[in-house]
Amino acid sequence: MRVRFHEPVDDDLRAELTQLVRRRGAAARRAVERIDPIEFVVSDPDAEPQCIVGHLQPPQVRHGWLRDIEFELKLAQ
Repeated sequence: MRVRFHEPVDDDLRAELTQLVRRRGAAARRAVERIDPIEFVVSDPDAEPQCIVGHLQPPQVRHGWLRDIEFELKLAQ
């Protein structure tokens, strides 16, 4: 699953996402370990809201606006 973040974004979350975008290799893996799991609530007008919890992974694209960068979400088990 891939996620994007659109403004407004909490300042603390923005700082964590920025660290994740700027890091590569082992530094990126360490940044992932420092970030708590993130919880998304998906609303569907025809069904109950669904909660998805997972860990963000470093993005493939590292430049551009935050809204244009896709993060992979590794689902929590």
